[in-house]
Amino acid sequence: MSLERTEINALMKKSDWLRNVEWLFDDQFLLQVVFEIHLAHRKFPLRLTYHNTFPNTCPTVKPMDPERLSSHQYGQEDLCLEYRPDNWLPAFTGAQVIESAFNLLSIEEPAEDGTVVVANSAHNVSSNISSRNASRRLYLSQNQLQTLREAPTLANAKIWLQWCGEGFVIAFLKDGKGEDWSLNEQSLPATLGIESTSLDCIIIKTEADIDYLKKIATKTEFYSIINTEKQDAVYLICPNKGLPILYDLTQDNKVNTFHTILAPTETSSRNGEIPVFLNSSRVGIVGLGSLGSKVAVSLARSGVKNFELIDDDIIHSGNLERHDCDWRDVGLHKVNAVSRRIKLVSTEAKVSVRRVAIGSQVSSTEMAAVNGALNSCNVIIDATANPTVLNHLAAISLSSGSTLIWGGIFAGGIGGFMARSRENYEPTPFHIRQALNQYYEEIDTPPPLHSGSGYDGHDQDEVYIATDSEVSMMAGHICSLTLDTMLNMDPSEYDYPIYLIGFKREWIFKSAFHVKPIEVNAPIRSRENAVIKDKHQDSFIEEIIKKKVDEITDRQRNS
Repeated sequence: MSLERTEINALMKKSDWLRNVEWLFDDQFLLQVVFEIHLAHRKFPLRLTYHNTFPNTCPTVKPMDPERLSSHQYGQEDLCLEYRPDNWLPAFTGAQVIESAFNLLSIEEPAEDGTVVVANSAHNVSSNISSRNASRRLYLSQNQLQTLREAPTLANAKIWLQWCGEGFVIAFLKDGKGEDWSLNEQSLPATLGIESTSLDCIIIKTEADIDYLKKIATKTEFYSIINTEKQDAVYLICPNKGLPILYDLTQDNKVNTFHTILAPTETSSRNGEIPVFLNSSRVGIVGLGSLGSKVAVSLARSGVKNFELIDDDIIHSGNLERHDCDWRDVGLHKVNAVSRRIKLVSTEAKVSVRRVAIGSQVSSTEMAAVNGALNSCNVIIDATANPTVLNHLAAISLSSGSTLIWGGIFAGGIGGFMARSRENYEPTPFHIRQALNQYYEEIDTPPPLHSGSGYDGHDQDEVYIATDSEVSMMAGHICSLTLDTMLNMDPSEYDYPIYLIGFKREWIFKSAFHVKPIEVNAPIRSRENAVIKDKHQDSFIEEIIKKKVDEITDRQRNS
């Protein structure tokens, strides 16, 4: 305080432009200095505020009343001075900040003829900061920008308009046509188009300065700058320099301008080369509750493109505490909601959904179709924690040769388990489950298995509940195990068929992240093949095949 008063008093004595200095507190008892800067044609009443973290953070200077004083100002509030949060040092003083305000305002003070000189910018505002208050946004990829620069002077396009939280509007350029030029954006997920508003758009190239374009506020100004017939429409204006700007002229005399955001250049996949090895692999997930939904979406983000989702349950509001979906999905079947989420994450995802539970009372034809779909999967994931379902999927896995992965969460979210059965690597799912049950029987305290639906369990009348973070951790482990399987890692990162993974110091877990692998002393599973040849059966099969081929041939000839 003593140093600050001394420095400001010294500045006031040597500077005739600094006047009427007064020290006071504001309503929150932040220390302030109210002062005036007197220039040739105007005086500026200002307020310097010391924040509670001074001198480690810089004080702020703003007009006494909200007013736009400079081009270097945040709206009508803080002046952007030489001393800022990004270059502040504790050795700087409030007097230096006040002098910096004088330098800025004196540079930009209007001359006798009314001209104004804009002070040079000492730093660059990031594109993220500059777009904070943009309620309407146009998102362009680097490829779209390059294609637009190759477009003719006049062309037509289609924009997808997406309403987001808090009223934000995001526009995506979908396609465009004009003369020999065309654009078809493949990187946008088709599901996005279904949920968006589609707008026709006119692309116009112009020599107008980008700064003038950004200031357009009325249709009159727009048509005076843009050489086009007066037509209330949506325009995408592409200047010679700077980013394209989207204008919506369909409302009254107002022009709604979109702030353009350019996507960064992506040189490679953030998953590395993983997606290349997953293109032809198919994953079947049975049970799309909290655990299964998170596993599915995580696999999609990791590069898995082909899914078979099976569950008959519906999303209710109570599921949202742990499920990967949200209120927009309440009332939908879980498989449809998760399918939508996957397709909004991955543009190349192909998802088949079946609203049925394994073992439910449906037609034999439908259940046979479900079994056939799972039979075509490279990996089957059981996220139901249902032993009957596990038996069913184990049989499919053994007959098809696919890998079966299953897991669950212990009541109270203290941890979970996961298991894997691969042909030629681990024992059968039945042997693995038997080994796990045997381990449970040999320890003093039984496992806190969940009962009923959800992850709630009861032990001596105490209710245990698993949180979303605990479900997410278990889903992450199962996803990693699945990717290890699909990528055929050799050697595998997982040496054991079963892992018990702790999140808390409970039960057998001595600390968080305590992992207990379990050995399974059983034969390694292999495919059971029929090796007996029967000539009579071969002849019979040949006979009925020939009968069907002749039937098809006759049908084609008659048609």
